[in-house]
Amino acid sequence: MKIAIRTEGGKGIGFGHIMRCLSLYYELEKRGAKPFFIVNSDESVLGQFKNVIKHFTFDWQNAYERTSELVKGIDVLVIDSYKMKAEEYIGLSKMVKLLVCLDDFNRINYPSGIVLNGSVCARKFSYPEKEDIIYLLGSEYAFLRREFCKPYDRIIKKDINNVLITFGGDDANNSTPRIMELLLNNFDCTLNVVIGWGFINTDYMDEYKNNKKVRFIFKPGAEAMRDLMLSCDIAISAGGQTTFELAVTGTPAIGICVADNQEMNLKGWSEVGFMKYAGWYNDSRFLENVKNCFDELRSQQIRKEASEIGKKYVDGIGSSRVATQILEKFDKTTCN
Repeated sequence: MKIAIRTEGGKGIGFGHIMRCLSLYYELEKRGAKPFFIVNSDESVLGQFKNVIKHFTFDWQNAYERTSELVKGIDVLVIDSYKMKAEEYIGLSKMVKLLVCLDDFNRINYPSGIVLNGSVCARKFSYPEKEDIIYLLGSEYAFLRREFCKPYDRIIKKDINNVLITFGGDDANNSTPRIMELLLNNFDCTLNVVIGWGFINTDYMDEYKNNKKVRFIFKPGAEAMRDLMLSCDIAISAGGQTTFELAVTGTPAIGICVADNQEMNLKGWSEVGFMKYAGWYNDSRFLENVKNCFDELRSQQIRKEASEIGKKYVDGIGSSRVATQILEKFDKTTCN
């Protein structure tokens, strides 16, 4: 079975779409399919594709004909995009036997096929009822990297000694140094600060090079990120794909919204009791909100409860469930 995965990511966009698509890629490959990528990106993502046999990286927003040529003869097309227009979905769907659309907030009216929303609040969106669409909704369908394929046991310590700060692959709003300054001035803890693949603003690092309470981790892979989460008492994170990895590792967290598409996800995690939501990075009370959330998480009991809730909602095998649905739907489509 030939499967194309069309997505986007890189500096200024982030890496969430690519990371979750890689999870599905490896699961489909494991089952004997032959997937490949069509990616709208820059050189910052190339390291993520070192184990991908076949991928094409170009600006597909301005190269529809090239995309069409690559898609012709494909059995299944998976699309994970905030940029593609509705008419492009329709056009490409006519070229393949099965279309799979990843969505986060009911962005457009999707053509027939499978529509997937793996967020914790997915069922709150009013997706139109259609006989020719299978909806896979909820965090049980969340895609995680292979290193996060199961819930992890962890000991919730009495005090918060180690804090993970991560804004994904690209801290375009430069929130990291603001969070660092806040925590160092108000709490006695060690900061484990992730510097991702797409970070541009790193001048502030020199200020902390001799500070024993600060440790910078550069471009960590999935295994390193998993181990970081498990070793830290809490995390402070943006509201994208990382929130699901924090959930499956049972890492209590404070969520910060840095993009429109993250707000519902963070509010959803807050409502179920997993994350403390500090609001938007540019809110006038942003740092005060983070401090208040941190104070709440100083309660060992609150952190224990949050940890268990996270593992309840994400078990790490969402990509396996989705791959099964794709293969079953494809078999039914080709038999009819």
